[in-house]
Amino acid sequence: MRHDQRELEWDDRFKLFVDEFDRDAIAILTSIDHFAHTMRSHFENQVLVHYRLSWTAFAILYELFIHGKLEVRDLAGKIGISKATVSNVSKTLEKNGYCGRESDKKDRRMTRLFLTESGEETVATLYPKFHAEERRLVRHLDTGEKKTLLRLLNKMNDKGESESNETDV
Repeated sequence: MRHDQRELEWDDRFKLFVDEFDRDAIAILTSIDHFAHTMRSHFENQVLVHYRLSWTAFAILYELFIHGKLEVRDLAGKIGISKATVSNVSKTLEKNGYCGRESDKKDRRMTRLFLTESGEETVATLYPKFHAEERRLVRHLDTGEKKTLLRLLNKMNDKGESESNETDV
């Protein structure tokens, strides 16, 4: 009872700032954010640490493994990070021998990244361990729950991307 009263008071405080207060929206997005941070930290501390890779470094290697050579702008878009971040992280990956870069012959401003043989071997060795952790993290969901969660997250992602181009904050 007391917890409910506190929630109502909290709701009333925030209603001063917004026309429509949606506790569910807050709870959903807070939970997604919390899970994403927890999952990312788990992978970095349990799997990627053995290869001295950050989450972002692994994401770059993974996308290059899947797609082959990619222009920095396209790679940034696939991962959801800035071109500057791709450039900075890829410099370390290049220094460690995991990837290389080449400039476009027609437009020297365009740079493509690619995996080296060492990068290919690293992803091939690392990914089975990474995927085992992916499977472990969703083992509590049955097939129907996995499909429902994926459908809902994709729906939010698709709508979020299209609406982010429509509104100014």
